[in-house]
Amino acid sequence: IWHYTETGWTEMTSPVSLALRSVDALSSDDAWAVGEAGCIVHYDGVAWDAVASPTEKGLHQVIMLNAQEGWAFGGSGTLLHYDGLRWDAITSPTRYRLLGGAVDGQGVLWAVGHGGTLLRRAPTDRTFQLTLSPVREFVVPGASLWITPTLSVFDSHYRPVTVTLEYD
Repeated sequence: IWHYTETGWTEMTSPVSLALRSVDALSSDDAWAVGEAGCIVHYDGVAWDAVASPTEKGLHQVIMLNAQEGWAFGGSGTLLHYDGLRWDAITSPTRYRLLGGAVDGQGVLWAVGHGGTLLRRAPTDRTFQLTLSPVREFVVPGASLWITPTLSVFDSHYRPVTVTLEYD
């Protein structure tokens, strides 16, 4: 794990030997990373510590909305929710690998994955809804994918991907 400050990059001790795939930081003393075999680690401003995980499935992305809410997405439809105290597995409507997610301007959480999988969870919903997607794959091999608040979809080369979403 590498840490950047105004003086440059410093290698830090990792509490795990597994590969980490995604990191999201809320501040300089509150960061989360996820990776292989359900690995979750947290940075408190001093050191990274391993955190109990409810899954052994590989995790592909973590997003932290605030100190009391975070989400992780992973293999076989894995959805994890952080409530400020612990990570819990959430029932998923898919078994496809979930590669990531984003929150739109209305607070709706979207998750995308293989096979054109598109999940939607409104702020008042307790579960994710599988939404029919007009695209077969959201993934550009070797690239990241994200959704903007206006639901524009881009690949990691900043090329727009045209997607029309309709839902009730």
